[in-house]
Amino acid sequence: LFRIPFIIIPLAILINLRLVDLPLPKVGNGQLRVRVIASSVTSGDTRIRGFKGAGLFWLPLRLMMGLFRPRQQVPGMDYSGIVDEVDPSVTEFKTGDEVYGISLNRANAEYLTVSATSAICLKPQLLSFQEAASLPFGGLSALVFLRDIAKAHPGERLLVYGASGAVGTALVQIGKAMGLLVTAICSRRNRDLVESLGADVWLDYADLRNWDHVPEHDIVIDTIGVTDPRLITPILSPLGRHIYVTHVGWRPLFWAIMSNFRSSKRVICGFSGTNKADLLELSALVHAHKIQPIIDRVFALSDIANAHLFVETGRKVGAVIIDVEGN
Repeated sequence: LFRIPFIIIPLAILINLRLVDLPLPKVGNGQLRVRVIASSVTSGDTRIRGFKGAGLFWLPLRLMMGLFRPRQQVPGMDYSGIVDEVDPSVTEFKTGDEVYGISLNRANAEYLTVSATSAICLKPQLLSFQEAASLPFGGLSALVFLRDIAKAHPGERLLVYGASGAVGTALVQIGKAMGLLVTAICSRRNRDLVESLGADVWLDYADLRNWDHVPEHDIVIDTIGVTDPRLITPILSPLGRHIYVTHVGWRPLFWAIMSNFRSSKRVICGFSGTNKADLLELSALVHAHKIQPIIDRVFALSDIANAHLFVETGRKVGAVIIDVEGN
């Protein structure tokens, strides 16, 4: 038997997280089983658990994920661990390999089965298991949004709103690796952190009652979902992009649709992917010392409910890790 956090989400969104014992998952065709050593609780996990921020897609997503209770009741996306068993058809991995990756769910458990072709690869040796488990959600989001959605070019000015979270710290670092000039917006207590990660300019949330003093930027990425396009558009360059990383609510969708009728200063809502090629690119950035893990705090698997509560405060810095092996 292995233990997992079990979620019940009735239609009224009454949340209950608890540990239960389930049979050890069996390895299917083309799969491998990972003995999970560390996983994480991300802002995405808390939104899925509480079904927050789905906006226009609330009903379709609810039908897809489960109307009265979730179809998949084991949470967690990021993970790292050791390969425990491999299907004979898999040649890329072997028992004993140290791996990390991202799954749509089921990572907050002692064992996890995944396809060998999914977003899983060998763990960079210079990272601990906890550090590796802190990277996929934020790192892949930052990589995809900068490279594919913003289509960033060296020399452009990037403003990151919410620069101290898992996605924000990755945006600052990957933005610098791509040759961007980075402005980081976060609280005063996290100024030293974002500057140490390479931010060229720091701005305090508290000083942004208006944006008149903020210089022109080519890319504004909001990791929280609270910026008002009416305030951001004046500080965008003629071909500027105002991008929402977080859940797609009604207001961002409205502005994104309206901005399609003009050729400049676009509002964009997007989604990041989870594929092996991008994870390998993230690993390359780690090996090149272009990105480093940022961990706020570590919780035991048995304390996962408090980990969710902490993430929901919106005050975490970097990632929140679940120590699965230590329970």
